[in-house]
Amino acid sequence: MAAPITDTLKLADPNQFVSGSIDRQNVFAMQTPQIFRRRLLVEAYEQISKNSVTVTDEVSAIEHAGGRTVIVPAQDHNLKITFASDLPLAEFILEQRSSSSRAKSRDPAAKS
Repeated sequence: MAAPITDTLKLADPNQFVSGSIDRQNVFAMQTPQIFRRRLLVEAYEQISKNSVTVTDEVSAIEHAGGRTVIVPAQDHNLKITFASDLPLAEFILEQRSSSSRAKSRDPAAKS
């Protein structure tokens, strides 16, 4: 799964001065889950291990092994929880979804 990049992306020189912009039209933020046939993924990880290559996700492993992947649009709020500071936002989103679901279940018009 992937989401289009909405932030402005800049390149920086070695001194951290802006040296250009990146066209974000075909740039995506990869998200999980990333789903592959088990055999392909095992072979890809065996290859990167043998070649001492570091990857950050399954798509990168498949790419390194010469495979191709397709972008699957992510749903809104497919939040990545990496740091403890990500938890309050995730909890807020879950609570909002839960509250919305409870309100719809009590609304007779919503059942028709």
